[in-house]
Amino acid sequence: MKNFLTLDALTKKYRKKTALNNISISVPQGISLLVGPNGSGKSTILSVIEGLTNPTSGTAHIYDYDCTQDNYRILSSGTFLPERPAVFGSGSVSEFLYWYAKFKGTTSEKIMDLVYLFDFEHQLNSSFRSLSMGETEILQIIVALSTDAEFFILDEPNSNLDAQRRALLADIITRINRQNNSDFLITSHILDELLPVSNSIIKIRKGEIENIIKTKDAIYYGSEELQVYTNDPGLIFQELKSFITNHVLIEIKGQIVIVKGKNVRYLIRELSDSALRFVWLVRITPNIDDIDQKSKGEGK
Repeated sequence: MKNFLTLDALTKKYRKKTALNNISISVPQGISLLVGPNGSGKSTILSVIEGLTNPTSGTAHIYDYDCTQDNYRILSSGTFLPERPAVFGSGSVSEFLYWYAKFKGTTSEKIMDLVYLFDFEHQLNSSFRSLSMGETEILQIIVALSTDAEFFILDEPNSNLDAQRRALLADIITRINRQNNSDFLITSHILDELLPVSNSIIKIRKGEIENIIKTKDAIYYGSEELQVYTNDPGLIFQELKSFITNHVLIEIKGQIVIVKGKNVRYLIRELSDSALRFVWLVRITPNIDDIDQKSKGEGK
């Protein structure tokens, strides 16, 4: 199997600042998450892949295509979703969908299927100027995922989505990957729904790749933080506390009950129906840094 993304001694410097420091990695095909703190180099990698930024040295390849030398081929084969949605003046949503289908080669049927899945049909006659940031992001997710691209580069696609739409996005990405064999590189700070559907996790910090981890290893070896947002934190705390074992921590912070430990996501199933009535949001955050040493490097 050929690699999806290959970076070879990739370096990018901005005067005295080094955004990427001699990065060499091979990312397998599938659904990959690029994770790291703000300023770690994620956006610079995406910018190099898109051909918007020339590396100081080294190369980046998607499949066998050089992202700098074969930029037209890269742009023709892939679909890119920026972190900040673009706003297209005073035109209507339906006009944008028409011209996007025309220029990108997708079909109105595929677009409208996603419009209904995301419950967005009520905005078809709205102008771009009337849409919120979240609505604009939903619209651009719809058109991006309607294409038959070989690969998708998605920059923080779920940052402005509610939990239900984040789960829907993860399901659609999984379906596209399985049906079309399309590959995905996704940056995100919200991994709740994306982590279980991904194949690999690329950790970057201060312009250097720390590790490439198989997702199954991150879930198996790593710990998690379960956050239960509730109107009755005392009740939730007492019910969850009865199921807590060694090496698991539980605390209350305002209206949030936080549980840290291994496989704590499954504790939510233990809540009684009466307790669940007071729960209005559940967040599960993997601690990717907390992975057993033997799991490291298996994805390289």
